[in-house]
Amino acid sequence: MPSRNTDRLVSAADESGRNPTMNRTTGGGGKQIRRREFFAAGVAATLGGAGCVGAGGDASPLTDAPAAVVLRYYHAADRAGDADEFINGVATIVHSASTFDRRLKTDRSYWTEARTVVVEGVTVVEENLGDEQLVDRVGFLGASVLPLYGEGLSAELDAIAGENAVVRATLTRRDGSGGELVREWLLATDDGRWRLVWE
Repeated sequence: MPSRNTDRLVSAADESGRNPTMNRTTGGGGKQIRRREFFAAGVAATLGGAGCVGAGGDASPLTDAPAAVVLRYYHAADRAGDADEFINGVATIVHSASTFDRRLKTDRSYWTEARTVVVEGVTVVEENLGDEQLVDRVGFLGASVLPLYGEGLSAELDAIAGENAVVRATLTRRDGSGGELVREWLLATDDGRWRLVWE
């Protein structure tokens, strides 16, 4: 399993200097898709009003869309009083094929980072990656499916290959240091609901 480090935080500007959230993107399969951007303030307000972060009950289409689930992760950090409360809240939005919730328990830096950043925007940048694309992505996403290079590859990939998406979160640090950061999340549907696989 690759270590979680700062080389997975990249500048939010692309090589041309433009903000990538304003551009179109080409998915791994060559199909051009329009990025669907969810603005953090509006959706976070909905999440807070609905009280759904960390809840195991019903979620509305707005709060259960791929980008909104990523917002729920960061919103859970805002609401949590400590790391354990954060972990318990996030566990409700983690895919059953993922070990991300277990990783949170052993790597408290996720909690530390999530509570020190502000989400400026979240955007779906790729959709419905196939098996090969998923395997290609797990290297830089640090995904929990890495052990699948051994036994159980097909079963685990099948669990996330049916319907999945990559969501890009644009972040800034609360203390104003470091400029914009980008974190990319892999999500897939689990019993019809979008859930986190890994970032």
